[in-house]
Formats: sequence, C-alpha cells, structure tokens
Amino acid sequence: MEEKLRKRYGISMLVTNLISLIMLMCSRYSVDIPDTVRAVLITAGVFGAVIMIYTYVKMLKFRKDQKDLRDDTSQTGRV
Repeated sequence: MEEKLRKRYGISMLVTNLISLIMLMCSRYSVDIPDTVRAVLITAGVFGAVIMIYTYVKMLKFRKDQKDLRDDTSQTGRV
C-alpha cells in the first residue's frame, strides 16, 4: 500500500514540476502560448498539486496507522 502511495506521489510531483517548468520556460523566453493552452496547463498543475497533497496526507495517515498497529502488538503480544 505504501509503495503504491509513493509511486502516485512521485508521479504527481513529476507532472506538477514539469508543468511548472513549461510555464516558466515559456515566460522566460517570451513564447506566446494561446490562452486556452495556458488555462489547461494551469488547471493540470493545480490538479496535480491537489493530488500530490492528498496522497501525501494519505501516506502519513497510513504510516501512523502502521506505527499504532506495531505499538499495539508490542504491548499485548498479539493483534
């Protein structure tokens, strides 16, 4: 489960960073991109960032649950 969350987090971070890089390079080299393409890139970037944050929170919750489960088994000796 944690490996799946890590992959999702990594992919969403990669996509978000690539979109940011594209926007930055277009701005830096004065490339005129149409407003619709700019809107799609911004929307995809925001969507990727939301997925990244959601996945990170879910991964933290999973780790906390795993830690709590280990603490419970170490105290009682069984689940």
